[in-house]
Amino acid sequence: MLVCNKISIAAYHLQANGIIEHLHHHLKSTLKALNQIKWTEIRSIVLLDLRSALKEDIKATCSQLVCGTTLRLLVDLVPSGSID
Repeated sequence: MLVCNKISIAAYHLQANGIIEHLHHHLKSTLKALNQIKWTEIRSIVLLDLRSALKEDIKATCSQLVCGTTLRLLVDLVPSGSID
């Protein structure tokens, strides 16, 4: 027999809403700046950029906070000076 427990939580969390709105603001402004390309094609790259950007106030990236390590980006894998 399946046992289910009811857990009550608040549907609205003010701090989390502010963080999401901040992310949406940066995402929308970046996508608008790249208006030459369809946003559905570059959304993944823009989100990767936002997740790998250093946050000055906490001195860490989102990926460091979530995964415990920095993301390995293509620019990190290519030796400097090898692209002409």
